[in-house]
Amino acid sequence: MMLLLAAVGVAPVAAQRLGTAEVSVFGRATLMDPSVRSDPAAGIGGRVGVFVRPGWLLEVDLSTTSAGGLDYRPLHVRLNTIAAASDRASLIAGVGYVHDSYGGGLQGHDGGVGALVGLRFGLRRAMFWRLDATLDYIPSPANGVGDNWHTGGQVGVGYRFGPS
Repeated sequence: MMLLLAAVGVAPVAAQRLGTAEVSVFGRATLMDPSVRSDPAAGIGGRVGVFVRPGWLLEVDLSTTSAGGLDYRPLHVRLNTIAAASDRASLIAGVGYVHDSYGGGLQGHDGGVGALVGLRFGLRRAMFWRLDATLDYIPSPANGVGDNWHTGGQVGVGYRFGPS
């Protein structure tokens, strides 16, 4: 946590100019609330984002996971802050809204607050890989229990384009 707080004070990476966009694909491992599914599940997803200010990325991601007769599709809309940790690595922290859609064994939709922390590492000029951990809190879940907490891990590759 102290490392993240210290990194926020570091100047943002030069390529994070207003209007610069990013697209990426990722693999996702999800551990859903035990009231939904007790075993981890794997899936895939994609995301798009645009820098609204240097160091501030407005991001939308959608992933899908199917396991044991349950289809789970979280849609996240987040505002992330990105701070350079070195000349090629950046720390990411974000918060926003999550909308979950369920199919198969559980039908319905719910929504709540989602958070993300991660690391982005530059590969080539505009390419990067990213590793994220997510935590979603659903206060009124579709399965009717008191609340749900879903956690996830994501690893993927992306491309940045636009003003630089």
